[in-house]
Amino acid sequence: MRGITEFAEYDGSVKPTERRRLFLEILQGSHRLVIGSRSAALLTFPNLDHIVVVNEASEHYFDKRAPYWNVRDVVMLRADLSHIDITFVGAAPSLELWRLIEKGWFQLVRSKVRILTKSSKIRTLPETYHSTIREGLKKGVVLVSVATKNYASTFICRKCKSVARCHCGGRIIIAQKEKYACNMCDVTTSQWRCLECDSRESMAFRGGAERIYEEIGKAFPRIPIKVNTADKPIDSISSEPSIVVSTYGVEPIVNGGYSALVLLDGEELISRPFIRAEEELRQRWFNLAGLVSPGSPIYLSIASQQHIAQSFISNRVNRSLEAELIERKEVALPPEARLIRISGDARALVSLRQKISLQFGDQVEALYSQQSNCLIIKCEHESASAFLKALRALQKARSLSKKELFKIEVDPYFI
Repeated sequence: MRGITEFAEYDGSVKPTERRRLFLEILQGSHRLVIGSRSAALLTFPNLDHIVVVNEASEHYFDKRAPYWNVRDVVMLRADLSHIDITFVGAAPSLELWRLIEKGWFQLVRSKVRILTKSSKIRTLPETYHSTIREGLKKGVVLVSVATKNYASTFICRKCKSVARCHCGGRIIIAQKEKYACNMCDVTTSQWRCLECDSRESMAFRGGAERIYEEIGKAFPRIPIKVNTADKPIDSISSEPSIVVSTYGVEPIVNGGYSALVLLDGEELISRPFIRAEEELRQRWFNLAGLVSPGSPIYLSIASQQHIAQSFISNRVNRSLEAELIERKEVALPPEARLIRISGDARALVSLRQKISLQFGDQVEALYSQQSNCLIIKCEHESASAFLKALRALQKARSLSKKELFKIEVDPYFI
């Protein structure tokens, strides 16, 4: 951090012995500033004054172990109990946080530094990204963001249109050109045959970093192009005109910022069967926009009518947030309602669903999913507290009866 030299770092990279020592030092008040990952939200401080959460919408702030807590809810509880201040910092807040901002729980403070300006050229589908790259190369380094590192993570048989599968049932990916690998077992081969029709002809419909590198190389033959991924990161990069093809989260920093930004795989990422697909894409793309110099051209691989594209064009991230909140309210989905996922034995879940219907009636809606073998409970915020207390009592009763406990997740990240 700029201007700050004395702080404690508390995260998964710290060795266990060092972690225990840090825990005791923090408990005794030896460190005035602690920078950490998700678990740092649970540390005990003698005189805690302020908590700052960066990019609170990230999935990494959701714990995958019981009781499946997330950082945003924990720091809000701590602030209420200990009367401390909270600051959320990020390019795009989660829908949960935006709902609280609209209700007046938090005050929105906009940054004085504006990446998107009136002079920013925002291009969308059906335009190609070549003009954006060409314009950016006149001034410096162009960043091309892709979803995956492989040559192609998904492809189908050109003849019968079946998704490429391995004999074990896993999905075949193209790790490199003419090199196929299974995502479940260790099978690799230079030749592929369709299990359905025995054809050798394939058709990739999701290109990764390696494939985009190849395509851009053909379009810009005399321009230096580098591929940057988590397993092959670029240490440093000069400000000379070049193209960087990178996966998200590991982009190298360029002095003065990138001169252009190309955001690919948008339509596919936003169309995933995942309730937070649009929210995740918004956070990802607005974070990447912070890496470019003000006024630089940006290409979005989505249609201009889409909410996120409109937010870029109008330079108002809240435009997309407000539109999505309205949609969530119409179908009673988080954050406009609480969603509780209960997993367990199929017969126990059927019985639980009947009990919920009898006890809570119209206050909650219980949906049973045979595919994932779980109950999805939808309820209003006003009814959630009583319902969760009843679930807690049920878990205690099952524990005393030595029955298998249900797995209960409140507003899980992945739905």
